[in-house]
Amino acid sequence: MKFIDYLNKFEGKDDLTEDHLLNLLEEDFDIAITLFRIILEQSKDEFTETLKAIFFENPRGYGKTSFKFNPEAYVKTLNKLGLISKINEMSSRAFSWKDIIQERLKMGRGSAIKGQTRGKNLEDFVELIVKEVFGAFQIRKSFIGSNGLSSAKADFCIPSTEQ
Repeated sequence: MKFIDYLNKFEGKDDLTEDHLLNLLEEDFDIAITLFRIILEQSKDEFTETLKAIFFENPRGYGKTSFKFNPEAYVKTLNKLGLISKINEMSSRAFSWKDIIQERLKMGRGSAIKGQTRGKNLEDFVELIVKEVFGAFQIRKSFIGSNGLSSAKADFCIPSTEQ
């Protein structure tokens, strides 16, 4: 409920500025960061990586410590993601029922597709290492367990499904 109350702070506002972001972060850093992540349509993991990337030169990191050390610089860096323009665009837009359905589809299917893509990218990365280290292997196979009764699937069988 606190999150919904937080969203009400946007009601009736003209275009937001970096000062607004600063105030939101000062009031409740964690809720503000969650809100920004959702506005930018990123999962928690994706947003963490995004923050690491844009704050990579900051010796204090990308979280609360960094914000508390230099709030204005933190907000400026955060806004490099186009956050203010995205918030202003969203808050001024009139939504139809089709927009709502489209977003709901994106939430379910989009996160599933992102997860599959991340999983495939990880498999491809691991495959390169397995190939370099072991040479012989089989990928995405089923095999019979050592007792000869059970079967299982494996992303990698080194050196084969028989061994």
